Amino acid sequence: KEKMYYNRNEQKRVISIKNRQKGGIHKMKEKRIDRILQMIRLNSAVGTGELAKTLNVAESTVRRDLNQLEKIGLLKKVHGGAVKLENQVIFEMSYSEREELNLKLKEQAARKAAEYINDNDTIFIGPGTTTEMVLKYIKTKNNTIITNSLSAFSKYSSLPYKLIIAPGYLRTETSAVIGTLTNNFLKKINVDIAFSGANCINDSQLMSSNEEEGTAQEIILNNAKKRFLLVDSTKFETKSFFTFYSAENLDAIITDNEISSKIKNKYKKFCKIL
Repeated sequence: KEKMYYNRNEQKRVISIKNRQKGGIHKMKEKRIDRILQMIRLNSAVGTGELAKTLNVAESTVRRDLNQLEKIGLLKKVHGGAVKLENQVIFEMSYSEREELNLKLKEQAARKAAEYINDNDTIFIGPGTTTEMVLKYIKTKNNTIITNSLSAFSKYSSLPYKLIIAPGYLRTETSAVIGTLTNNFLKKINVDIAFSGANCINDSQLMSSNEEEGTAQEIILNNAKKRFLLVDSTKFETKSFFTFYSAENLDAIITDNEISSKIKNKYKKFCKIL
């Protein structure tokens, strides 16, 4: 029977793939691993030859990478390539670990999101390494920004906007402020735009690895005039612990330019894909 969760030792092994070397080889391998996992998640199956051509490396290099990723439970090797594990639940990395992943994809999505903000809008920014980047690209005036992300509040407190952080207790794994105080506060807040993140999205289901984080996002999305999910393209076709919202109730999903046409066509039946 397949594992549904990875333990902390396995998580450390995932990160060790990227941290083992400090020079150029490390950076090249990090990019390969990110691209392999992205192709597996988006296409369910991929061939060794296709990977070698896409990554511009030898097939023997690809096979070594696939062996390593199979050992830590991120894919299943088959003859001629690899396939995505069925019903795989994605483990939750720490905030600092996630902050370094897929930076270009996150920046693409965040830039797009900022374009939908107008002068005088009241905006909610949910916790997450992609959502908080939106604050970096806001060009409008007289905005009020509400967040339950301590990281976002700390990084962008010097911006020329009214920045409000929700009360509650800190979940250090994600730098999210959550709990009863948070939920009661968010129930009383109405915003023009809410940007929510998610650990995973599968069919119409938006998923979080933590129930309390998901509940807070659900509350504020229901209190927003415009509702956006902001995720990079690696989050599609994956699953996590807690479903907190339906894509059918969103105005749009904002993602990066690497999303495949196959995935885009599948998900645009639920809402717009930007």
